Amino acid sequence: MNLVLTSMTENKVRVFILASQFIVTNYSSIDLHCWSFALPANERLEQFRLTGNSGPHSCCYSLPKNGAKCANPKGTVVTMLSNVSQRKGKIKPNANFNHYLTVYQRRENGSEFSAPIYLNKALARKSLSVPTAASDAVERRHHHHHPLSLSIVSHQGQQHVSIYDDPCPSYSIENRTDFHMYVAQSDTVQPNKAAAAVPETVESNFAWFQTVGSRQTVYYTPPALDDHFPEHHEAELALIFACVSGSAIRWSHPVLVDESKSNIFLNIPLYGDLKLAIRVRNRTTALVIDYISQDLEFSAKDIRTRLSNPIRPPEPAAASESADATAPGADYRGALECDSGGPRPAQGKVQLVQSYFRTVMITLFNDEPDRSCFKRDIVSFNFDRVGVRAERGINANQVTLHCANVQVDNELHSSGEYDFPVVLCSEDHETKHRKLPAQSPPNPYRLEDVLDQLAKTALCTFECDLVAEHDDGEEVDVGAGGGGGGWSGAESLRVKINPIRAYIEDTYINVLVDYLMECLPAGMLHEQRGHETAPTRIRCQPGEVLVPRAVVQQSSYLAEPIKFRCVRIEPLAVLLSVHACMRLYIALDHSPLEFTAFERRSVRTLPIKFGNAVGMHYLSGAIFGGGWVIGSLEILGSPSGLARSVTSGLRDFVSLPVQGLFRGPWGFLVGVTQGSASLIRNITAGTVNSVTKLAQSVSRNLDRLTLDTEHVQRTDALRRRRPLGMTDGFTQGLTGLGISLLGAVGGLAHHPLQATNPIGVVTGMGKGIVGAFAKPISGAAELVALTGQGMLQSVGYNTLPTPKLHSRQSLQRLEPIPHKALWEPQAACGEGTLLFTVQATLATHGEYRLVLVAIYSRALVLYDVNDCQLLEVLDPKTVFFDTDEECDATRLTIRVRPKLPPPPCTDYELYPISSRTYDFVRDSTMQLPRIVDSVAALQQQQQQ
Repeated sequence: MNLVLTSMTENKVRVFILASQFIVTNYSSIDLHCWSFALPANERLEQFRLTGNSGPHSCCYSLPKNGAKCANPKGTVVTMLSNVSQRKGKIKPNANFNHYLTVYQRRENGSEFSAPIYLNKALARKSLSVPTAASDAVERRHHHHHPLSLSIVSHQGQQHVSIYDDPCPSYSIENRTDFHMYVAQSDTVQPNKAAAAVPETVESNFAWFQTVGSRQTVYYTPPALDDHFPEHHEAELALIFACVSGSAIRWSHPVLVDESKSNIFLNIPLYGDLKLAIRVRNRTTALVIDYISQDLEFSAKDIRTRLSNPIRPPEPAAASESADATAPGADYRGALECDSGGPRPAQGKVQLVQSYFRTVMITLFNDEPDRSCFKRDIVSFNFDRVGVRAERGINANQVTLHCANVQVDNELHSSGEYDFPVVLCSEDHETKHRKLPAQSPPNPYRLEDVLDQLAKTALCTFECDLVAEHDDGEEVDVGAGGGGGGWSGAESLRVKINPIRAYIEDTYINVLVDYLMECLPAGMLHEQRGHETAPTRIRCQPGEVLVPRAVVQQSSYLAEPIKFRCVRIEPLAVLLSVHACMRLYIALDHSPLEFTAFERRSVRTLPIKFGNAVGMHYLSGAIFGGGWVIGSLEILGSPSGLARSVTSGLRDFVSLPVQGLFRGPWGFLVGVTQGSASLIRNITAGTVNSVTKLAQSVSRNLDRLTLDTEHVQRTDALRRRRPLGMTDGFTQGLTGLGISLLGAVGGLAHHPLQATNPIGVVTGMGKGIVGAFAKPISGAAELVALTGQGMLQSVGYNTLPTPKLHSRQSLQRLEPIPHKALWEPQAACGEGTLLFTVQATLATHGEYRLVLVAIYSRALVLYDVNDCQLLEVLDPKTVFFDTDEECDATRLTIRVRPKLPPPPCTDYELYPISSRTYDFVRDSTMQLPRIVDSVAALQQQQQQ
């Protein structure tokens, strides 16, 4: 008996808990039993076989299945373990034992057990196989096993053993011979070297190997994969086989399972040569061991004769007659195909789906109640020319997606708080914008040519090989557990992305992450409070306990790994621009980063581990490219950008004359002219860009040195208005320089006057003195930066990409108009009670529109029924009612007193108002006295 004594303090009371050390919980789809046994740690058994003939007589426990989504799973307590030691004598009280557990399904004699599980330490994952009960005579002749996965989680000193269905065992080994055999992992992969078996359990007191009975199918996972789980195992694995006999085990040579080969000849000692057929079935590799057919014997002369004189394949009607007339061994290719995997699947139809989308746009917007449900776009994802091809058949199950251009826009850029209008786009952004087609494909009913052309010019390509839902002709369904359909999912992935540009701004990324966190499904769950639901007492049968929630979550996560045969991400090139405004302003200007291809084969891990592997790959690539990153710092003048410009100019200066030389003397002259012009333009633009970036970085850091938040916000707002030319940039620079000079002089008096205590006065004087020196220098540096930006903008060098849509109508809710009348006026006219609604006709300038008139206690609101939007909010004092009793006494006319004509439209109304202006008006309004309340109080005093 193994017990665990733990203590904890609750409410200043020390509590001692005495519980069993081992708890086994069955989450699989079948009912199971287990047998627990123990051995002294220093005892080694030479022969120990878990056979049903000498089945266990004690320490057996039933493991009823729990539902996969059971809210309160129950585990079985293992209190007694059978001592199978062969030593005679009394056991010492301080003797150390190794504890084991084996699982089986049927309790009658003759049942087979799974691999023994070592219980003394925690285990992330262990795959095992259990024979299932046969229901008819056919299944009794060909036994099947059920794949299971087991994990051991430690919790408060207890070992919780959780058993799940295994969706992805590594190998499915089918034995079609008449004798039993062992299978194990080899300690070497050399094919001509004597191999030894890797033990299934490291701390084992005995040798145990997986047995594949005659006419049985067993699921097997090499122990190296389970030992390294969830880490990726890079080394190759080889399997060895042996014949089950009463003598010592003699292993075969190591066999490397190559999925590209369909048949491998296997020599097993004590028997001879056998054939090992390899098939890829879902996410499990199927191995079929069978006798070598005599029909495979043929002569070299017969092969040469058939290659020199090919025979036309017979017609389907004469297929049976030709089969009888063919001599044994004549059609060796057909024999290979038929014998390699049993019955061949019937030829079915191929399903093909092709789709083409001109443009796809996904927008994330915010309509928080604290902002009166005002809709504000956060980010938009724009996909141009998207092609999808999905093929499903016997030989291929593949989905391919091509996208010609991808662009992620910062929709908050118009508020004036962010530097970059675009977050992600292609490297040749301007070129792709010019080459977009103006109309749809010419023939939408034949998209093969369009998709083939799109595949050559696509910015990103995703290819995914899917596993079939079921395998036709298969006798075993992997992981089905006796069910009908097999496991489905992705088998291999391939991602290819052409060079892209990324613009990262820390303030925008933080805001975007906050909004994306609100979109997670976990945030939409509603938990009932304690007082809403009465607690229910759960009663357990003797020998059962409730499994803690933490153990259930951890074990279920370990039981569902991801498995891919191949994952490959092609080499990626990124031009990275970063603006980080923490303590100092740190910026990168188009830093080139080159990432090598990421490829993993035979992936079997957890999602978080796979994500960490991908992240570490690209992080290491960024570290190796640290030289380019440092060279792209704007505070250093971006020397790497200058080097790229000079290199590009030299390349054109050499390549263009050479290309023109093949077109004749005149082409050579044109090439020399164009090459020289490109060299001068790139060198000049690169130098101006380097000086501009240096001046801009110095200016921003000096602004933050002044510790004047208002000055920093004002100058940042001016910088984000990018100049359209050199003159515009020089004008903006002079304006900024003048404001900086005024701020330097005014700050000497402004900051001390804002203080409320002596320490604040000293602090304000310090800010004013620092600003008096820093602000003029910052303004001068900004003058240089804006002038250089205007010059570069005029020649089209190093320009920022433009968003897809500069402005569009705000999104509207889709609720019916009567429903909108209940909540929409709160954003326009404040609090008020809905009194009455009626449909009416609005007549304006000879135009008639169907509207809904909603009368509130403080306003009269008009809604457009067709466009489903609010039209106008009217003060009840400005409307009057009129009836026409002579013509129609039932008609009521609502008239509005005429208003003054609106002022003429000015230029500033064409531009969106920045959020900084909104904040200034709101803060200024809150500082004004409440005039209405003062007037009301004054009137009351006069009446008194």
